[in-house]
Amino acid sequence: MYGVLCPLLACTTLCTNILVTIVFTMNRMRSPTTILLTALAVSDILAASVITPMYVYFYSMGNVLNYQDGLPYPLCIYHSIAYKITAVFHAVSIWLTVVLGIQRFIVVAFPIPGRRFWSHKNSILVILLVYILVLGVYSLWFLEDRFEERTRIDESGLVIPYCLCYQEEVFMFGYGIEKVVKFIRLVFGQFFPCVILVCATIALVQKLIVESHRILDLHREEDNEVERTDFRLIRRTTVMVILIVVTFCLVEIPVSIVFLIDVCDINIIKIDAKLVIAVISNFCLFITYQINFWIYVCLSRHFRNNLRRLFRFEVNHPSQNGFHSVNCKSYYSTRVLNNRRVSTFH
Repeated sequence: MYGVLCPLLACTTLCTNILVTIVFTMNRMRSPTTILLTALAVSDILAASVITPMYVYFYSMGNVLNYQDGLPYPLCIYHSIAYKITAVFHAVSIWLTVVLGIQRFIVVAFPIPGRRFWSHKNSILVILLVYILVLGVYSLWFLEDRFEERTRIDESGLVIPYCLCYQEEVFMFGYGIEKVVKFIRLVFGQFFPCVILVCATIALVQKLIVESHRILDLHREEDNEVERTDFRLIRRTTVMVILIVVTFCLVEIPVSIVFLIDVCDINIIKIDAKLVIAVISNFCLFITYQINFWIYVCLSRHFRNNLRRLFRFEVNHPSQNGFHSVNCKSYYSTRVLNNRRVSTFH
């Protein structure tokens, strides 16, 4: 998995998420939601790209057997920091997914103020806030690493430089910093986001069902195909967000449970089993890094059309403004706005 499949998935992730970024930054696709999805794609690219060189070096090139002899300097520094940087970018992806779920719920539950609040500018500010918050919390993790360049003489008498990596004991709140960081990662990076997403997803599904019934009742006796089409686009966008969140939860919740067992030092899983679980979990994470692209391709006609335009396969469909474009003049008729019986997305 580490030597072949993960590097291949990393290459696929790089290609697909670059396409996502290019398509979503087009003027006709740009919206508060696509800004969040673009930031999610970028963080997934960084998370997969930073760790993949280590997989290639150790497992694809077969250097894992020489690990005990020490790593060349400064590769050891990259080896130690790469795993942590990957965890940081993955935590950013987790919280961007949380923000995406919360954003959809707010816009569904409070259509007019929600649309006003989730502007392009505020979406960018929230993304910056997520990066600052995650980097600030995870910065403690980088305090314990120490590196020294040393040399050794091999069997043929050659002097070979290598790197000595060790962790210096740093205490915080009476505990070792490694224990503190594990607890922070469990609560801040796993448990808390999963709880928020599960609650937000349940509330979002319930609200979407209620609004679907309201729209059907509202237009049951009207022959307004434009408004019904607009709402179908809105619902399809929300379904895509729900699929993204559900996919995330299917991977992250089991990982959180295993991580909880490790942090609490509960000896119910053998070391070999932990290794297998870690490999499978990392492999599943690589799959999730690119699965969003296929969700967009399968469920969004606008994304497919703009993807074709990107490769010069022009599609002559009526232009839509944005990933989940809504004709506000038709959708927000005067009667609907006065009654406040309908919700939309932006």
